[in-house]
Amino acid sequence: MTDAERAEVSQRGGGYGLWVAATFALPLAFALTYRSLVAIVIASILVTVHIVCIPIWQKCQKRFLCSTAWAREQGFTPERIRMFAFRL
Repeated sequence: MTDAERAEVSQRGGGYGLWVAATFALPLAFALTYRSLVAIVIASILVTVHIVCIPIWQKCQKRFLCSTAWAREQGFTPERIRMFAFRL
């Protein structure tokens, strides 16, 4: 990876960490700590948003991975990459 690609990977990783914290970990912890109906509803909504956005995130990751210099040299395309072996 080039230095620019490495920097973008680092930035994407940090952004994903913030996304997981904001839409999954913190709302779930808040709901389990306070056990109020409002906290549980908000946490449920945010966790649902997180789950719904996973395929979008994976699509963006595929595009980024295929845009690296090494992947272009190897002829990788986002359509041909399988993120998980158990997917059909």
